[in-house]
Amino acid sequence: MSAWIYARLLVCFPVDFRARFGASMVATFTQGMATRRGLARLRFLARAYAGAVTSGIAKRAAAPRTSRPVVDRLAEGAHDVRIALRMMRRQPGLSAMSIVTLAVGIASTASVFSLLDAALFRPVALPDSGRLVALRTTVAGSTGSSAHDDVRDWIAQSKSFDALAAIRAQTANLTGLDTPATVRGGFVVGDFFAMAGVSPAIGRALGPVDHDPASPPAVVITDVIWRRHFQAAPDVLGRVMQLNNIQFSIVGVMPAGFSFPYDGIDAFMPVRFHTGTMSRSARSVVMCSPPRG
Repeated sequence: MSAWIYARLLVCFPVDFRARFGASMVATFTQGMATRRGLARLRFLARAYAGAVTSGIAKRAAAPRTSRPVVDRLAEGAHDVRIALRMMRRQPGLSAMSIVTLAVGIASTASVFSLLDAALFRPVALPDSGRLVALRTTVAGSTGSSAHDDVRDWIAQSKSFDALAAIRAQTANLTGLDTPATVRGGFVVGDFFAMAGVSPAIGRALGPVDHDPASPPAVVITDVIWRRHFQAAPDVLGRVMQLNNIQFSIVGVMPAGFSFPYDGIDAFMPVRFHTGTMSRSARSVVMCSPPRG
């Protein structure tokens, strides 16, 4: 049945192209389905369906213009539409399944492209970002995040970097306001804001005093949170923001559009308020730094 649907989707290609390559394309599709199982088969199916539509449309658009009258070309297109509608009317259930599968394939393709664009192609929106490096911890041959205590020692002893910073991103529960919400928290340590090269639009950034266990809890929020939960109040500094049942005092608001290193972080807090980082065996913070010079 999947091959039958694929063959019908080839109607997106020009007539002469289908006549020359349609049979071989269906045979290749059938062979690909036969050699895959489980999730791999579903992924192949979604990509094949989406590719049949997108490639067919692109092929039609790239086809050389002919001297045929416009009426003939319109008649050919109308004929293809009538065939498609007739097949949908005869087997509505199968047609609905085909449309849903095609939609899933296109959506998954768009999602993968968005992730690749954000991770590989789009530059980091930071000044002099070409000098930034990510530091990783290697344990038993496996490379990953670093432990907070190790990061603290590296910051104190570093001589090769202009600045060292680390962050642990995790959701946090925002309560104490009119409507509870879930926000994305960034637990930071070190010269995070200095390395980012961006100062708060209102107030100050977190500093060494905020990482002192004797200091009161402080938080820097984004422009989005300032507008959404505090109605862009100019007197927001000093207000209390309760995150994970801890009352933080707002000391700064970042400029609109600021995002580093993960998209979607709403509030920046000292890493000491994340209990899961206080161990050399809990490797959960991501380090980043510009080399000295």
